Amino acid sequence: MTDDIRALQAALGDAEKLGNWPEADRIYKTLRGLIDLDALQIAQHAKIIFNMGDDARAATMTRRALRRAPGDVTITLQLANIYSSQKQYEKAEEQFRNVLTIEPSSVEAMRRLALVMQESGKNPEEAEKLVRKVVALEPNDVQAWLQLGALCANVRHRYDDAEAAFSRALELAPDTASALHNYGLLKRFQGDLDQAVKYLKRACEVYPDESDFAFSLGSCYLYMEEAETALQWFDRAVQIDPKNNAAQVYKAFALFHLGRDDDAWNQYEKRLELKEFVDANYERPRWCGEDISGLPLLLLSEQGMGDNLQFVRYAESAAARGAKVIVMTHKPLVRLFESLRGVQSVVNGIPEAKNFHRYSPLMSMPLVFGTTKEDVPQNVPYLAAPDHLLESWRERLSVYSGFRVGLCWRGNSQHVNDRFRSSSLQEISTLLDIPGCSFFSLHKERPDFEQELPDGIVDIGSDFDDFADTAAAMDALDLVISVDTSVCHVAGAIGCATWTLIARGPDFRWGLDVKSTPWYPTMKLYRQDTLGEWSPVYARMREDLSALSAHSRS
Repeated sequence: MTDDIRALQAALGDAEKLGNWPEADRIYKTLRGLIDLDALQIAQHAKIIFNMGDDARAATMTRRALRRAPGDVTITLQLANIYSSQKQYEKAEEQFRNVLTIEPSSVEAMRRLALVMQESGKNPEEAEKLVRKVVALEPNDVQAWLQLGALCANVRHRYDDAEAAFSRALELAPDTASALHNYGLLKRFQGDLDQAVKYLKRACEVYPDESDFAFSLGSCYLYMEEAETALQWFDRAVQIDPKNNAAQVYKAFALFHLGRDDDAWNQYEKRLELKEFVDANYERPRWCGEDISGLPLLLLSEQGMGDNLQFVRYAESAAARGAKVIVMTHKPLVRLFESLRGVQSVVNGIPEAKNFHRYSPLMSMPLVFGTTKEDVPQNVPYLAAPDHLLESWRERLSVYSGFRVGLCWRGNSQHVNDRFRSSSLQEISTLLDIPGCSFFSLHKERPDFEQELPDGIVDIGSDFDDFADTAAAMDALDLVISVDTSVCHVAGAIGCATWTLIARGPDFRWGLDVKSTPWYPTMKLYRQDTLGEWSPVYARMREDLSALSAHSRS
């Protein structure tokens, strides 16, 4: 070996120690012109390239190294990790399994294979088995305990298992920021907000420059209805990382709760920087309130059906400005939305660009019209079921005597806050023995464990085709009682008397500490005092419904 090559290799070692990847890359290229690099050297050069951010080139070089040394565990593991970073999960899984075929006790391969499955949403049962193997082999592996906790925390009935795993991680490393953060998040999911704050605060102290930690703490304060403190932490999260879009959006929620509507609607536009909005291309400019007389305007649905039901009221406002309004919405809402005043058409997909002049997301309309709590459009009812459905449902429900009450006790199970915003059939059944009332289920679908209804509830929801049927049935009822889901929005939009159950730390539209909402003048809000506890809410409802039923009979 020449002195020149020895000098280059020494310089290479120094560059790698210092993390000077461009210099290391330059030296490798020079060496490659002088000697035939072996497989491990090629793989090490690939690692340098990976550290420089060129994943594709790193993968190509690592594959070349593996061809020179088939079955080499270190190189195979490196290729698997590169594929994983590229989110090429199937290729990553194949390589991790190759490692485990050669070396079945490879802790890193087991852990990383489980992580690939976790990130891809594939086979969580096998992922958990792999991580449990890791903690059996390495009982003091903090990261493995954290990974096990995260896997269990994804399933509500596994929260106890998640708590055990996170607790073990904290026993091993009490000041590990990620362990403190994950355990704090779990306590929030469990509704133990005081403990959640304790651990999330500590995570922020240990790692003060992590934007997601500050965001999580702010979210916890939002659930506690401490909006000012929540805003401070969201501001901190954004200060650390201005691209933390979740924190940007949650800043808007805190501002809404603080009554700063102008700031809130402006801040809420940050949601349009989320990936699902940024990637959309409608080939037409967005409408910002300029003159649009005689021109077609496309109003776009976004987020959940409840959001669309609430904000589609602005279609009438846009029509009053002279727009030829086209509403794009979810299929179950099309028939109901066809009753909107001033709307030219309702569609279930985005029309060709030639068919509209401007577009606007529905939830940006309050900003366009400068809405505050004092000037919410007072056009309720702005939706109505078709006449033939109204007649049909009135006839069907006319055979039931007494005060007719529609019930909806749970929302979409996929909603991020469903655990707290939904109630249960068991809880709402405490109302069923109130004299003089007939009760009806408004659920089109119910979970398997609630398929059997008690004798006091008549199932009509399973006969609904879409929300036009829901609205028509509600029109024949005296009252709708619902959790915060699309059903309460239908009831509010058609002007039906509605009692809505509001969980602690509510969605921004419901405000704080009020029993009514300017969005729906026929709606009364029944609020939780403690997160997760519906019994006191139902007790108040029971008292009010008993009085209402008695009055209707007098």
